[in-house]
Amino acid sequence: SRTVSSLTMLSSTVIVLLFSSFLFSFFALLAEAMAETVQHPCLLFMLTKTDPQ
Repeated sequence: SRTVSSLTMLSSTVIVLLFSSFLFSFFALLAEAMAETVQHPCLLFMLTKTDPQ
């Protein structure tokens, strides 16, 4: 059971590391996209415009 618990700990650590790196890259992309949107007010206007015309 000792080996099983250590394996579980290792796998959970790997999962947490993968998840955190995924979150970090996602937030980096999100921040980049937001910066791009802020730089281009026309794009922001197009995104916020609701009417289909």
